Amino acid sequence: MTFGLLNNLRADLRLATDSFHSVVLCAPHGTFTLGPRINPSDLFGRPEITFIPDAGDKVSFVTAESLLIWRTPYEFQIFGGASPRWKRYVFYTLIWEKASGASLKMSWRYEQQYYPGCGWTRPAMMWNSQTGLASIEIRAKR
Repeated sequence: MTFGLLNNLRADLRLATDSFHSVVLCAPHGTFTLGPRINPSDLFGRPEITFIPDAGDKVSFVTAESLLIWRTPYEFQIFGGASPRWKRYVFYTLIWEKASGASLKMSWRYEQQYYPGCGWTRPAMMWNSQTGLASIEIRAKR
């Protein structure tokens, strides 16, 4: 999943490691501790961070296809090749709940295309100001 927003700009989000070696998602409106980091920091500065949820966390990742499907009769490829006949959105939602009551909810909208003879493509971030991270909600402990 990407941190690219629906307007093609990068969301103001970052992942950091705190003093307890836990990975923290930092957003303008709050932070959320994801869990302990299980890989060492990259010596070359690449942002490859691997972590696991804390014990007692409930994590779900749900996928839903849009009920609305639209035809694309006037779409064509400049350099040849087939054009999709139909398109639809696929929505992804990450829900992460801590035992403390804190929660994180992130939602993305990606696009899926239908080609005759091949079927539906894998959902993709299209960078067309219509796909990407649609919302993020961080709730503090109760």
